[in-house]
Amino acid sequence: MKEIGGPIEAGTNNEAELTAAINVLQFAQTNNAVSVTIYTDSLYLIDGATGWVYGWQKNGWKTQSGDSVKNQDLWKQIADLQTDLSVNFEKVSGHAGVPANERADDIATDFAKRLDPDLYAGTAGGYGVSLQPQTKEIPDGPVYLSCVDGVVKQHASWAECQKRVDGQDAQYRKVQTKQQKQEVLDEWNKTVEDITD
Repeated sequence: MKEIGGPIEAGTNNEAELTAAINVLQFAQTNNAVSVTIYTDSLYLIDGATGWVYGWQKNGWKTQSGDSVKNQDLWKQIADLQTDLSVNFEKVSGHAGVPANERADDIATDFAKRLDPDLYAGTAGGYGVSLQPQTKEIPDGPVYLSCVDGVVKQHASWAECQKRVDGQDAQYRKVQTKQQKQEVLDEWNKTVEDITD
């Protein structure tokens, strides 16, 4: 088990996603893999690598409108690398609490900020991040968050939340994952530490 990554000099999110896929495919080939599954939240990567690239190759790397394909050099590398590997792309939800996807985002963010993240190399059993492509559900969830007069509370049931917010100028939301919970708190300009009993 090995995390890989690195900065790109300058580029878009799409270029970073394509570069990450290239690095994975190169790593797989270098390590004599015959098949690889890439989990990604990028439909641009999935649609391009599994469909568009074949049409572009036939059209001399031109789009249907006759324009040159954007990121053509990266797409050519992906096309070439797929010829010797069985590659499967799986879509995961972005920013939805999928542990390995969240870890990939953290690594990418660190590299974008010119930081040097500590990349894991070791056994899969020692890796502290779930490799299952499901979201991190809140234990005993869902839960309900309410914010009344700037005070945030977490409730185990809708009835409990409703009792607090009825007749109040309040914000409230049902959340099922840790990521959703964080997004609501961010929207309210609050943190987990702001939740009171």
